[in-house]
Amino acid sequence: MGMSRAKRILIKLEAVLIILLLFFSFVIILSLSILPSHGIHVCWNVTGDSMEPTIKEGALIISRSSPYEKLEVGDIIVFKRRLLVASTNGTAEATAKYLDNTITHRIVSIEADGIHTKGDNNQADDQYPVTVDGLVAKVVWWCNYAGFPLWFMFELGGFYWLAGAVVVNVVLILWIERRK
Repeated sequence: MGMSRAKRILIKLEAVLIILLLFFSFVIILSLSILPSHGIHVCWNVTGDSMEPTIKEGALIISRSSPYEKLEVGDIIVFKRRLLVASTNGTAEATAKYLDNTITHRIVSIEADGIHTKGDNNQADDQYPVTVDGLVAKVVWWCNYAGFPLWFMFELGGFYWLAGAVVVNVVLILWIERRK
């Protein structure tokens, strides 16, 4: 007696979901433990369009630690910049807090006061130069739009949705079997 069409589809769906779970688990382990110990950093998802058309919003970026002295004009770097954010929170009293912002821009000049950068899509250079303590790494590879699935997985709880889909699929397969 052969399997029903619905059961075959559910089994295939389950296999795909399990492969996706394994793939994203591998990406998590690789990006959080193995790669950083080798000076390689993974940026899940570029937000903003300052580097378009070169690097588009939603790109996955891989960067490598690079000595400050070895950077050149034209290199794309990832750096941290502390931004002061003021908020009124609906009251007359303003509060201020600092956010560490990760930025990916191209080097336009290297001066005594630091590295001057600019987004390819920006009209003007960045206001403040990047110093040694703000530099994270040099971009070595990127893939436009590849960051969106990872963003879904980590920022929107997609990993739990995927795991839940596997559980639901298994329950459906068992339910179909039991009905026979």
